[in-house]
Amino acid sequence: MPADMKQIISSSYLEMAQKKDLDKITVTDLVNHCHISRQCFYYHFNDIYNVVELLVEQILKEALTQCQTSQTLEKGLFAFISTLYENHILLQKTLHSHQRDFVEKKLLESIYTYLKEAIILTSPDVTVNLSNSETYLKFCSYGIAGLLIEHFQSEQPDIPKLVFQISKIIKSK
Repeated sequence: MPADMKQIISSSYLEMAQKKDLDKITVTDLVNHCHISRQCFYYHFNDIYNVVELLVEQILKEALTQCQTSQTLEKGLFAFISTLYENHILLQKTLHSHQRDFVEKKLLESIYTYLKEAIILTSPDVTVNLSNSETYLKFCSYGIAGLLIEHFQSEQPDIPKLVFQISKIIKSK
């Protein structure tokens, strides 16, 4: 049995998610698609929701990694949003499933982490009083998450425009 069975199962789930609503994918569907036993599935995952959680965490980790290597706030936001957009079908479907709360929570955590590093630690052009920084970061994180969720549900998202709008809001504090 391959060592990366979790990846095989999650990749199969991702394939199935392209054609089917997430809430309609069952463990039986997934094990049949992967040609594995139910025991194999349950050895790696507690339930079908764990597969979605793994995928979302991988996407957000990649997005965070991409933006943390950027030199400016705008480039970081562009990298973050572009990585999310590459996976927008899964994210959209997840937002329309029982996993919506999980995705929103993880999205907020990722945005907060990036903003904390980008604004508080590395952006000399954005100043925030330390006593207000927690509130400021949460406010920006919720706003950006809301814009992303709304924006990714549109037919033709304009990522550069969204990045420009978000970075302008952050800097105009």
